[in-house]
Amino acid sequence: MNFYNLFANNFTLIIPEIFLFTVINFLLIYGVLYNTSVYYNYINLVKNIGWLSIQSLLITICLILNNKISFLLLFNNILIHSYFTIFFKVFILIFSILSIFVSFNYIKNEKITTFEYQILTLIVVLGSLFVISANDFLTLYLSIEIISLSLYILSSYKKYSSLSTEASLKYVILGSFSSGLFLFGVSLIYGFTGTINFNDLIILFFTNDDIYYAIILGLIFLLSSFLFKLGSVPFHMWIPDIYEGIPTSVTIFLTTVPKIAIFSILTRLCYTSFYNLYNYWQPLLTISAIFSIVLITFVLISQKKIKRFLAYSSIVHMGYLLLGISFGTLEGVQASLLYLIIYMINTINIWTLVISLERVQKTNKIIYLSDLNYIYKTNPLLAFIFAISLFSMAGIPPLAGFFSKFYIFLAALENGSYFLLFTGILTSVISAFYYIRIIKSIFFESKNQSFYLKQLDYKNTIVLMVSTSFLILFIFVLKFFIMLTNFVALILIN
Repeated sequence: MNFYNLFANNFTLIIPEIFLFTVINFLLIYGVLYNTSVYYNYINLVKNIGWLSIQSLLITICLILNNKISFLLLFNNILIHSYFTIFFKVFILIFSILSIFVSFNYIKNEKITTFEYQILTLIVVLGSLFVISANDFLTLYLSIEIISLSLYILSSYKKYSSLSTEASLKYVILGSFSSGLFLFGVSLIYGFTGTINFNDLIILFFTNDDIYYAIILGLIFLLSSFLFKLGSVPFHMWIPDIYEGIPTSVTIFLTTVPKIAIFSILTRLCYTSFYNLYNYWQPLLTISAIFSIVLITFVLISQKKIKRFLAYSSIVHMGYLLLGISFGTLEGVQASLLYLIIYMINTINIWTLVISLERVQKTNKIIYLSDLNYIYKTNPLLAFIFAISLFSMAGIPPLAGFFSKFYIFLAALENGSYFLLFTGILTSVISAFYYIRIIKSIFFESKNQSFYLKQLDYKNTIVLMVSTSFLILFIFVLKFFIMLTNFVALILIN
């Protein structure tokens, strides 16, 4: 029996990752050969690689959905394949496509002429797919580092911007610190258990009541690293500076794809390998969630810049996601998955609006929330989409954002967490104040100097129409998404 026959099913199930890896190498060679000639337009090269990247990701989705095996441990248990991983992989690939799709016009305007930009985004996607499938800490660490190193480079793409350079430097330093926390936590767990495999940890913690304090300490360091990657309190201080400084197209990518991957592995670890340590990780996630929701809700009131406002808003939403996980119940996981889907659609919607805000007169860029004053006069459709997106983020019915929060609160009620329920409802009411304040300025506030916005790029228009329709008409597909998230949650817990 040869090596391939021994792992025949394994190779079949990682064909999507093998295909994506092959595409990355092909595009790299294509870009190098294209660059050797001075007669070609480099803008066209970036555009071509962007479209090839989108087609490759679509093919990868088809390859993933074509797998018929429901569950399998791959390559001596270092990777796992299940419906849970399929769900998150398809989820990540869809948002990767959307992120690349809306970035074409921005890349052209910012004169990003290096073809490696799109290739680095594909490397992030590849690393995210392996994070979702990882079944031991070594594979997980290497996958996270693939994502991190690529994002470090992408975040510094504005070479001549001091703000971008400062933001990317902060990201590198703090990201390295996060990796150190991860490795230290894993070393403590490995030192006292003798294994780094997730399945072995399930058996060990299920059959052994003697839990050493060093293992708990290692778990705390491990979760702290994940909370940093998600941008949750108290590891959130990098989020506003990074989101404001790095290119907006990278911000869209950073706020969706890596966070989905980290959220998936955090949920899987908490509900499988460390489920019997619930009494130890639950307080940590709950405290982080509460402070992310309450503290940042009040910080948001004083924000003046658009990007910093959305950065702090993302921290609050991460708090709601962690709140659902912290309940330790099927309903909590389902509520978090539903919240994640709706929040990511909302994120794509609002950041596509931001990346599309470009004045005809290029004297000043749109940076402050006050720059949005009374844009209803010149761009009524854009103002309407802004209002829908902000109303949804505030949780106003019958928009999609209302149902995301409703099911988190319902999970808290069923879990008997009345304090968390009351806190969440109260902060939601407070948060509605600053979202509605922005909508008020968009429609009714006068501006000192009138200006006109450029016509929206057709690709951005398509994404905005689809995502806005989703937010408005979500009530008609609510049953489908409840069934989907319930199925994925059952696969995880069982």
